[in-house]
Amino acid sequence: MLEFTESAEKEKDNLLKSFYAWSQAVCSKLIEAGYWADYIDPCSGYPVLGTQGSSTYNEVEGMQLLLRYKFQQVGMCKVILHPRWGQRIYPASMFTVAPLEQIQKAIKWVENNFQQKTEEKSGEI
Repeated sequence: MLEFTESAEKEKDNLLKSFYAWSQAVCSKLIEAGYWADYIDPCSGYPVLGTQGSSTYNEVEGMQLLLRYKFQQVGMCKVILHPRWGQRIYPASMFTVAPLEQIQKAIKWVENNFQQKTEEKSGEI
């Protein structure tokens, strides 16, 4: 994800759109179930559903502190090193107060819903 080619930029745009759609759907299911949930706009660092405060959320620092991911310094930027995929990730975060069981339920519902929409678009259903 460090490349500055047209195809790399297109991939980043597609990943961002996918993250927005997925996070919106998961947060909606959790909120519908009565739990607070929000996700961070990776471009601005501000919450999407909540109000913006005086500071932004830094995805790289969050992943360093919360997940203990290592990083690599590239010029003036820190790049997260995922334990499995290395630099080939798009860091983005979603937060909630829902219990794990509710999160898993919401994710499963969204995955099934997205799977069905994908199949409908491709004409498999």
